[in-house]
Amino acid sequence: IKLASQEGVEVTSTGRTETSVEQRLQRVFWSVETIARYPFFGSSKNTNPEAFHLFWLYFLASFGFLGFLPFFLSWLAHIRRNKRVFDQDFWFYYALSLLAFFVSGLMKSITGWFMYLAPLFIVPAMYYLTYEVPGPGLEAPGESAAQSSHGALG
Repeated sequence: IKLASQEGVEVTSTGRTETSVEQRLQRVFWSVETIARYPFFGSSKNTNPEAFHLFWLYFLASFGFLGFLPFFLSWLAHIRRNKRVFDQDFWFYYALSLLAFFVSGLMKSITGWFMYLAPLFIVPAMYYLTYEVPGPGLEAPGESAAQSSHGALG
């Protein structure tokens, strides 16, 4: 980065890169160039495979806007459903997890089913893990005072 800041950055679609900054910017250039050529349907054959490190741009370049639309709408439906269910306090943390997932896709490849576990399943499931320990004299039916004093996990 120091070399790039001292000497400047030059990015072309076919030129050689000298710094890591130029390499990363060249990946953006490849994806944007493919999106400009094939905006509706994309082209996975004409997208440089090295651009895959920028997941969202590569996805858009490979499938175009029409291919990206079902993917986007399914995420939007998932987020809207969770917005109706979650309270305001948890919604903040859920939104942070979605933001982190989106930003990581801008910087690196997020492939594999396991990368989708956190934003789609794990973080939403954490909303249901909250519990309250009943106070003294408020034990659940069939529960002794000694059991309720140990808490839900004790």
